[in-house]
Amino acid sequence: MKHLYHIAKRTDWTAAQKTGEYTVGSLHRDFFEDGFIHLSYARQVNVVADLIYHDTLDLVLLTIDPTKLTAKVVDEKADFPEEYFPHLYGPLSVDAVIDIRPYRPMSDGKFPIVKSA
Repeated sequence: MKHLYHIAKRTDWTAAQKTGEYTVGSLHRDFFEDGFIHLSYARQVNVVADLIYHDTLDLVLLTIDPTKLTAKVVDEKADFPEEYFPHLYGPLSVDAVIDIRPYRPMSDGKFPIVKSA
């Protein structure tokens, strides 16, 4: 199964490591507001970053092994961009995150494309 990805603020990820669970839905949105955590496939990460995270610098990219998730993932159609994105309907266990790396914009202000693992 393909890896899933989530863009997180470093401080939110650090807090999750202390509790064992990550519960931030997306930038400025708690999991409990939407009822799910916004995830992406590799081809979608930079698009989401360019649209939503363009003014946020202290980001990390979480690479998630979907076989280690304890909550259901559902592909759902977004309004913009108009395509299907994976949504995690439960907290993200830190044990399901297999890689964490800084995710910063390039010199042109755009975020880099993520290569599928």
